[in-house]
Amino acid sequence: MDISMRLKQEIFEFVWKHTILFEYFENVYLFGSSINEDSIPHDIDLLLVYSIYRDGITDDIELISTVLGSELHMPTDLTVLSIEELESTDFLNKIKSYKKIK
Repeated sequence: MDISMRLKQEIFEFVWKHTILFEYFENVYLFGSSINEDSIPHDIDLLLVYSIYRDGITDDIELISTVLGSELHMPTDLTVLSIEELESTDFLNKIKSYKKIK
């Protein structure tokens, strides 16, 4: 299994193992270099989508970044959008290559 495939599997397992970290996010998408099988991943890019902004979301984001980075030993880059922002920016169509994790 190549490094990209192995990393994708580890990220999927991480999200399922730590479901409590992602409970306030409607959807989680993996994108960027870790999804591209033709490149060596240099970080983990996740898109976190929420439906309602709430106090504590910033703490959740920081915790996800810290735990993910320390467990998988890679820098993380989290993009956080509301459902409305996701639709109005057409983010998923712009990045083209992504995998829905949650």
